[in-house]
Amino acid sequence: MSGMSLREELGARPDPEFELRLPDGWVRRSPDDTTEREFERAIRARAMAHGMPDMMATGGQLLRDAFSQMREHRVVAMFLPFNDDDRGYFPVPMSVLATVRHGRPDQTLDAYVRHLIAHEGGTPLLEDKRVVRVEREERQTHDGAEIVVATTLYVTPIPGTRRQRALELAATYGRPATLHRDDPQIETVHGLFDMMVSTLRWVPPTTR
Repeated sequence: MSGMSLREELGARPDPEFELRLPDGWVRRSPDDTTEREFERAIRARAMAHGMPDMMATGGQLLRDAFSQMREHRVVAMFLPFNDDDRGYFPVPMSVLATVRHGRPDQTLDAYVRHLIAHEGGTPLLEDKRVVRVEREERQTHDGAEIVVATTLYVTPIPGTRRQRALELAATYGRPATLHRDDPQIETVHGLFDMMVSTLRWVPPTTR
């Protein structure tokens, strides 16, 4: 395999890449086989350290399911806390997944953005109108316990694409249903996401 995207193979100019300034303890990874094996080793090590073999089996299956879904949705990058100390600790599990949304040929994504604003309460991120921010919540039941899966979606056009492609950053965490959105701990999580995405900057594509 060449490692090139379809756009590059067709001779199109590659899109710029992006960077985020990450909090202590956070890492950026690609959802590839190497990262999956790295996370499997981490789960195995933690399960053995805590004497919890069930954690290794259950965690491994959840990990495989998560990576399968990321590949299906064409996630291009993932950001998450990944360390063995207290740096980057927060009271709920969380991650940020990056994907690229494509408009139809010769059409911009303006209608999609207008829908987010008009029907989902989308607002500028910290008054930056280049990034639209939308909060979504879904209640789920896991092992008999009700949890809230909360996602903040950030959408911004990719420079040079005439608003036909956009970077989407989906910042997701889960919390017990008894822990409300206005809890100070949860407010901190949302503040962390907003500040992280506000550091977004575009850089020239890497030459392969």
